[in-house]
Amino acid sequence: MNTILILGSGAEAIEACREALRNDSIPNAPEVFYATFIGNDDPELKNKAREIMIDELVYADEIRVTGCEISEDHAEVIRKAKKLNKPVKLRNAYLQ
Repeated sequence: MNTILILGSGAEAIEACREALRNDSIPNAPEVFYATFIGNDDPELKNKAREIMIDELVYADEIRVTGCEISEDHAEVIRKAKKLNKPVKLRNAYLQ
């Protein structure tokens, strides 16, 4: 089974998790999980969550980016993923 690191926290990220499961892959969506208890008003926790996303790259077989915009945090993860030769897939046509 492939592990897919899913970047994003909205409905599209949740649907990407469902799609991964349907395709016999393991979804790893830290932002979906962290969004349940980290608000935008706590930069320290948000920074820790970003660091965990970066750490999770070593376990991922591919990265999927959801949403209409690439945040600076996501851009950093994407840069590091490319350095690790991990495929990065953009789920939204707006990003291409």
